Amino acid sequence: TIMIKNLRSIIAVAFMTVCASVSAQSTFNFKNLYESKVNEKTGKYYLGDTKNPDQITVTTTVDDVTLSFITGNCSSAPQYVKYDETSTKATGCVALYGGKAGEDIAAEGSKMKFVKTNGNMKEIIFEANKVAGNGVFKPSTGEVKMDSKTRNYTWTGDASEVTFTICKKDPKKTSALNFNEVIVNTTITGITNITADKAQNGVRYNLAGQRVSKDFKGVVIENGKKMIVK
Repeated sequence: TIMIKNLRSIIAVAFMTVCASVSAQSTFNFKNLYESKVNEKTGKYYLGDTKNPDQITVTTTVDDVTLSFITGNCSSAPQYVKYDETSTKATGCVALYGGKAGEDIAAEGSKMKFVKTNGNMKEIIFEANKVAGNGVFKPSTGEVKMDSKTRNYTWTGDASEVTFTICKKDPKKTSALNFNEVIVNTTITGITNITADKAQNGVRYNLAGQRVSKDFKGVVIENGKKMIVK
């Protein structure tokens, strides 16, 4: 009996340790953060200034992660666009722009800078708006991959500071990328080796390792794969 109790205690501690490691995240939901700041006449909240392209104008801190926006070589500053569920345009999101049209294709535009006070960031997930836009998303360190189906970007690396720059795809056109939310993780998320009765197909778990229903919204693990449910 004592051995069983000890075994249960060890399993419980191990499970809590795993849950703590996968749930260490900071979420920037732009609608929640910026909707109240929108100018009702323009329907926008500007996050930068074209007159001061290299200057940080707006910073937002969630937990110990600070996000800063830099305008760069753009005709329009990065901005939050007012949410409108009836619109076919990009709304309820942050829009970032590549370099000005007509200039060098590699011209750098808007930038998003993330700085973590304690420890390093290992993964950053950028959730695309329904109107995702296009452009080259370039990190200062680490690697970025785009999911061709969702248009979400995932950065993996190991840094306390990383800057993402929007660049153009076409020298004759501007580029724009639109994001609803950004999730910063201190560990690369994923729940593996679930051995209790084996993981069942179609069963979903949140990042704390808890089983959730099909109606759950957010980042989930299903069949060993991470995905975002909207």
